[in-house]
Amino acid sequence: MLDLDEVREQLRIEAEDTSDILLGRYVGAAVRRFQARTLRQLYRTTEDVPEPAPANALVLEDDVVLALLLLVGHWDKNREAATDLRLAPVPQGFEELAAPYRWWPD
Repeated sequence: MLDLDEVREQLRIEAEDTSDILLGRYVGAAVRRFQARTLRQLYRTTEDVPEPAPANALVLEDDVVLALLLLVGHWDKNREAATDLRLAPVPQGFEELAAPYRWWPD
C-alpha cells in the first residue's frame, strides 16, 4: 500500500538498517488500523477501485498517507505499548488526519 522507500524516508533509515518484512508488517497494520478507525476501504489508486465501487472506498490522499506514515513511525520508535519511563499512545496526528474520513453508513 505504501512504498517502502517512502517509509524509510519518513523514519530516516537506510535500506540496509532495517528489515523490509518488519516495515511491511507496520504498513499492513497501519492500513488495517486506519480502515478500522474510519470504516473505509483503502485503495492505492483510482484504477484499483473495483466496479461497482464500494460506498466506503477511499483512494490514498496525501493526508491519509501521512496518517499511515505517522503510525508506522510511532510503532517503529515505540516497540512496546509502554515503558517504565513513559506511556507511548498512538500519536494524536493520526487521529486528526483519520477523523475526517470516518464513513457513516446509512
